[in-house]
Order: sequence, then C-alpha cells, then structure tokens
Amino acid sequence: MSQLDFTIYTESMDRAWEQELFYAKYPPNSTYDWVDTDTPENAIDNRHITYDFNEYGFRSDSFDKRSDFNILVSGCSLTVGIGVAYQYTWPQVLKTHFNQPTTVWNLAQSAMSPDYVVRSIYKTVDILKPDLVAVCWPCETRLELPFKKFSLKTHFLEEKTYPRELQVPGWDEHNHRKNIILLKEICQSRNIPCISGPGPLTDIGIDPRTGARDGNHPDEKWHKEYANLVFEYYQDKY
Repeated sequence: MSQLDFTIYTESMDRAWEQELFYAKYPPNSTYDWVDTDTPENAIDNRHITYDFNEYGFRSDSFDKRSDFNILVSGCSLTVGIGVAYQYTWPQVLKTHFNQPTTVWNLAQSAMSPDYVVRSIYKTVDILKPDLVAVCWPCETRLELPFKKFSLKTHFLEEKTYPRELQVPGWDEHNHRKNIILLKEICQSRNIPCISGPGPLTDIGIDPRTGARDGNHPDEKWHKEYANLVFEYYQDKY
C-alpha cells in the first residue's frame, strides 16, 4: 500500500511548464493507492483505486499523446477525481462520448484555485492546441497569494490565514467572474470551444456532492452526470 502526502511533495521548478508558477504537486511517472483526503482512515468503503501520474505528474493521458480529437481540462480535486477510479473521473467519461479516438490532457491538481485553472490553460493551450477546453471550477473563495520565492499558496477567503487587509466584501465573486471571462477570451481568441461549470455564471450547473471513497468528494455518478452535461452542451452549441 502506497500513500502520498500531497502537502509535502511539490515538483521542482525545472520541470514547471515554461517555469512560471505552474508545477505538479504529484511525482511524475508514479502510482499511489492513496492521495490527498483519500486516506485509509477516511475511506468509507473498500473500493480499489490507484492514482497513476503521467510524465509531468498529472492524473492524465500522456501529454505526448495526440488523437483525432483532443480535450484540455483543468480544475481542482473534483477534476483529479479524488476518491474514484481513473476511468470514472469526468474527463475520462467525457472522452467516451466522442465517436473518434480522443485524448484528454488533465491539468487538475488538488486544492487549486480558479486562478490556477486559467493560468494552467493559458500556459499550455498554444503548446497542446486542443480541440476543446472543458473546466470544472474550484470553489470561488479559493484565492492565491505569493508564498516564498517563485511560489503561490491557495487560501480560503474565510480562513484566518487570509490577510484582513485583503478581505474585501464580494471579492471572491469578482475574482470568479474575472476568471470566467479570461478563460472565455483565451479560448475565443484561438477559436477553441470552451465549456465550464458548475454554477449560475457558467455554461452548466450541477451541485457537487459526497460519495467518493474518501467520503468528501463527488462519487462516480456525479462524474458521469458532469461529463454528460459537458458533452450535451458541446453538441448543442458547437
């Protein structure tokens, strides 16, 4: 049994994507039975799950792989698929809807912010050149602040560690709206379809719920429903 404490491991900057505040939290080319909140003491059942990380440390198809249709996704632990097997995560379920060979490049990492989502896609979209960008937004109250040298740390707005002088009413919603607009502009300027959710300000709505093995993240049914909503929106609009 192998377990990774994701708060300890951080990829070195020399493997960062263009070395600008974008690095993996997971070791490249590694496999673990337990990561993040999915620990033996939190497990609510005996589902067998392994977490396989690709050559850059992401729970994703290889970034060297390209198919007839290619999807770039980003997000937090919901999109990593903490507590569910890889094939049941919404990015992997999504790719089964397309009647052609499909690759999904998943940039999601646990405990990330909406800012990370936009930054990770901006840094890679011109390298990977996807046919579709799809996002499941992290909680809007997650905000980033500088941390040590060349690093950022995610804080919840309601946490005591968030500086009082930065606690402006409505800042989380403003920041979230800003990120939604930025993501759309990044994709529209490149003529790439973009779908994001959940929430009233986005394209699709679905409430997260618990039921994954860690008792804290969404279960397999939620992942399937989210993937279906993304595909249905893509069919209707594009």
